[in-house]
Amino acid sequence: MLYTQRIAELQARYELVPASKKLRLSCDSNTANELSVPYYPTTPATLIADYGDQVSFMYQQPDQSYVGRNEKLSEQNGVFTVQWGYKAALLSCVAN
Repeated sequence: MLYTQRIAELQARYELVPASKKLRLSCDSNTANELSVPYYPTTPATLIADYGDQVSFMYQQPDQSYVGRNEKLSEQNGVFTVQWGYKAALLSCVAN
């Protein structure tokens, strides 16, 4: 499993596979509060979220959410919920 995850990470980080989609998310009704999110069709599926001056690499989970080291992104009915940091407040985001 770790070997497969490492291959997926290298494919996404070095763009060895093209992004399947790229989203810009505005959070908490503030267009200045944005995330850039390219999704990669790796196995397992991955994304690299860019928020402010921080970047988080995330793997897709069985519930279709994406989880990084201390970050989580999930989507339901076009609304994205983002937790950026350990026990951080949830952000409500929509695609621009």
